[in-house]
Amino acid sequence: MNLLKSTPLAEYQQIRKYMVDMILLAGDKPQRVASMRELARHFNVSSTTIQKAMKDLIRDGLLISRPGIGLFTNPNHAWTDRRPPLIGLLPADGRQLYYNSYLWNVTAAIGDEIVNSDRLLHLINLFFPIKAVMEGFELYPLTGLIWVSPGSSSANTDEFIAGIDVPIVQIGGDPHPGRSSVQIDYEQEGYDVGRQLLAEGRTEPVFIGNDLETNPQLAGLRRCFDENGVALNESLLVNSDAQLSNRLETILNIKKTPEAIYAANGSLMRISTVLKQYKLDWIDGCRLVADRYAQPIPGWMIWQDAREIARVAIELLDEKIKQPDSPVRTVMISRTLQPSGLTVRKLQRESFRDERYEQRFQ
Repeated sequence: MNLLKSTPLAEYQQIRKYMVDMILLAGDKPQRVASMRELARHFNVSSTTIQKAMKDLIRDGLLISRPGIGLFTNPNHAWTDRRPPLIGLLPADGRQLYYNSYLWNVTAAIGDEIVNSDRLLHLINLFFPIKAVMEGFELYPLTGLIWVSPGSSSANTDEFIAGIDVPIVQIGGDPHPGRSSVQIDYEQEGYDVGRQLLAEGRTEPVFIGNDLETNPQLAGLRRCFDENGVALNESLLVNSDAQLSNRLETILNIKKTPEAIYAANGSLMRISTVLKQYKLDWIDGCRLVADRYAQPIPGWMIWQDAREIARVAIELLDEKIKQPDSPVRTVMISRTLQPSGLTVRKLQRESFRDERYEQRFQ
């Protein structure tokens, strides 16, 4: 395999962002770009790197070359005649290669809300050296930042967060005393699932989740059962760890068809193979409760409205931008429980036939 040497991506993107910011700030008046030597010195790169970047920017129409005079910004690419606020969006640790359903849905919803409110969005990329990332905001600084899933932070993330002086709103993660945040009320989720199960007469659910001692969904489920005088079967509580499949198989070998399986914390994806193997009766036997899934599930789906999360996060950010001394707030958002891909009638009586469902769970 031949490896082709190319301009380092961090340098190239840094130069390109700098020029795009120049175009936005220049508006309808062409602005002369610094010389190749000055740019190379500014970005601490070789003249070859600058020449390649400038050539690409000219080809893309962002810069105009005037022989004997120099390079100028192209006003045709200044799509706004003013300077809209720039909001940063940081997904997890800023080094995402792949997105799960939750992270992508929330990130996309925030992006929609930002750009549709006459603001600019910048997706923070921390693959690059933090110094280069920070220098990228010299011309066009951030007005505020929304951080999604900060529990996945790293040393790079911490350095970036410490280096910016703008209002920050986080979604999820441990609450920070200096930041407003949007939190999902997972304990209420567990309580609501408990009410639904008890309403159906299902008093011995299998619960699967992370860190059972501190799991908020389990705490809510337990509280609901305690209030109704029903004791949870502790032997049916399964930690979502490396032994998950083995423990679930042991339970299914004993119980055959459990009354219900509550797969919290995205654990359904980890047990789908086991469920397919045992071919449980999902209509009149076991009730499956799980997070929203890419495929239809034969049970109840825990639904999270990503747009509500985005709307509340931006409201909190606007509060801190307009009034920096305003109190830090934490807003709890509940998740809802609803039939997934099935009508209630089908859940109660009719046999369910769906090719995708049968492939995954039968």
